Amino acid sequence: MREERLLTCRQAADMLGISRTTLWRAVREGRLPPPIYVFPRMPRWRYSELLAVIEASAPAEDRQYVAQSSIS
Repeated sequence: MREERLLTCRQAADMLGISRTTLWRAVREGRLPPPIYVFPRMPRWRYSELLAVIEASAPAEDRQYVAQSSIS
């Protein structure tokens, strides 16, 4: 079984190209998935869920590029 990569708030915001404040606002508004809490006060976002948001919002011709460039 493959382990899911979990991102910190800063990593998630950087991946999406937004600030941490905007990240939390988008979560509150339902535009981004909520984090999972590994421990109290330790939110983490699933890489695959954020990648799905990026791919869904990208124009069709850019989706292949986004999928390839997001993998690290």
